[in-house]
Amino acid sequence: MTTIAYRDGFMAADSLITGGTIRVGATTKIGRLPQGGLYGCSGWIALLEVVVPWLEKGAPLADRPKLPDDADFHMLVAWPSGIVTDVDKRLQRIDLDGEFFASGSGYEIALGAMAMGATARQAVEIASRFDIYTGGRISTLSL
Repeated sequence: MTTIAYRDGFMAADSLITGGTIRVGATTKIGRLPQGGLYGCSGWIALLEVVVPWLEKGAPLADRPKLPDDADFHMLVAWPSGIVTDVDKRLQRIDLDGEFFASGSGYEIALGAMAMGATARQAVEIASRFDIYTGGRISTLSL
């Protein structure tokens, strides 16, 4: 899976791709939207090809694409307004409230790290030490 963390205008993510319990490669899992927002994806990264164009249109609920029922997909979206949105595999959106956020297989570790003062990048680094599905190069973007 992966670990995505967001805090203080910064989003961070690992790059590891796994197939079952095997490490099979690496890719970028975070990006920037034309509106200036940031997104981070965990699960089926290939679905970004469908979901990012929807986000670029402002994520209208009436126009959301249908993802496969068995999709393992989750996103965090940090908007320039300061709102952070959780997007699930049904592309339902929930605006979150808090100081920091995390998603993916290492999210609990990342949340704990940020609760102790870690930056988003440090939280992903710490998650990569303990979560077997988090690893590789860490990318960071800022709003």
